[in-house]
Amino acid sequence: MRKRVSLTAFARRVANLGPDLEATVGLGLQDAAAELKREVVREIDRAKPYPAVDQAILRSSVEIRTTKRSAVVAVNAPHADAIENGTRPFFPPIEPLIAWVKRKGFASGRDRRGRFSNRDAQARSIAYAVQQKIGRDGIATRHYMRKAWARFRARKVAERCIARRLDTLARRGKL
Repeated sequence: MRKRVSLTAFARRVANLGPDLEATVGLGLQDAAAELKREVVREIDRAKPYPAVDQAILRSSVEIRTTKRSAVVAVNAPHADAIENGTRPFFPPIEPLIAWVKRKGFASGRDRRGRFSNRDAQARSIAYAVQQKIGRDGIATRHYMRKAWARFRARKVAERCIARRLDTLARRGKL
């Protein structure tokens, strides 16, 4: 059952809420941060030109830091900025690239004609090619955070989360 109140009475009630209202909005922002975190992880998984997922380090480094009044979504992997914004050309160390080539299965141990070859030598050769490509072109931008934020804003997630929390407060009769 809804009760009608005058604008003056409503303003008085809101002014008296103070801490309850602040805490409720803070909880709504924390709910929204959880949604944003999910959106960032989804965007990492579908990033173009190819997903930025190897060992899930980037994906698992997406965190929410909460305060009483809000929350912050952060991506803490050491390479998060390089994947988000891309890089200028540089020559990365070869050993991590060799390990990456092997994990991804790019070195099969067979040559182009299907004959067996040395898998380690093949992995090293592919890793050098990747190193040369990065040295020539850098790393392409993915903008996973920017895209997730744009989708989050377009869907008005924060507004809906705060409104849900305010509705709960109102149902308790405090609004």
